[in-house]
Amino acid sequence: MKLNFAVSEEDYIQFNVCHYENSGSVKRQRTLMAMLGVLALPVWEYLNTGGVSMITSVVSMTFWAMWLIFGRKLYRKAMAFLAGMQVKKGAGREFIGERTLELLEDKIRMVWPQKTVDTSYETIEKITSDGKRLYVYTGSMSALIIPLSAFADEGEKQEFFRLLKEKSANLDI
Repeated sequence: MKLNFAVSEEDYIQFNVCHYENSGSVKRQRTLMAMLGVLALPVWEYLNTGGVSMITSVVSMTFWAMWLIFGRKLYRKAMAFLAGMQVKKGAGREFIGERTLELLEDKIRMVWPQKTVDTSYETIEKITSDGKRLYVYTGSMSALIIPLSAFADEGEKQEFFRLLKEKSANLDI
């Protein structure tokens, strides 16, 4: 199977956002930040005055509620902004542009205008999607970004999944 497609800056940025949003360590970090935000002001006041006022409790609970309501959205925007800044500084440029992906008998071949990279099927850890792109993870922080528009139809996409499952023993799709 051979797919020809282009990965845009937006595809690269959204991969970073999707990766960090679904990362277990990032989820733990967001939860920790929410807990620290709730506890920081009351603990600080208690250490300085020996007690916690009702106003401090209300402010802390309001902060916590706002974090629950808006935290994820703000985090996504911040990640998109930071990834976009990285692209503007030149990071990730090698992942953007035209390419060809070939599913060969014993490996996946990704062909860019400037280089060719072969990847063993055994290195595939998982496949995720954000609804517009597939991310075929070949490491904990690296993936092949494939826009869904690369597939002519649903049948071609299903054939792609079938071939990956057939070739990769440790992949559950």
